[in-house]
Amino acid sequence: CFDRFSSWFSFHLNSIDWKWDWDSWSDVIEYPETSHQKRFLCEVIEQCIRLSYHDKAVRTLPEKFHLLLPPRPTPTYAHANSEDASQILKKVEKRVGGDEIKELL
Repeated sequence: CFDRFSSWFSFHLNSIDWKWDWDSWSDVIEYPETSHQKRFLCEVIEQCIRLSYHDKAVRTLPEKFHLLLPPRPTPTYAHANSEDASQILKKVEKRVGGDEIKELL
């Protein structure tokens, strides 16, 4: 029941652009980690981020709720130490054409 409700509520929040009376839940931040309300709030925020993105959560949530945000996700590259992979990544970041990237492959 908890999982279904938190999934539904996070979907609902995401659909209405995270508009919610966040201030009425600000006291939950001080609750212990074992609190059901705090667990629910953390779960809803995490699922909203999955449906949206981390930067939107930082922009939308009041400052005091940033403590509940999960760490910002970072990309993991399997070939991060490869010179060829870093050259391809630089080309992609510069938004070069596909032909230039094919030359590196």
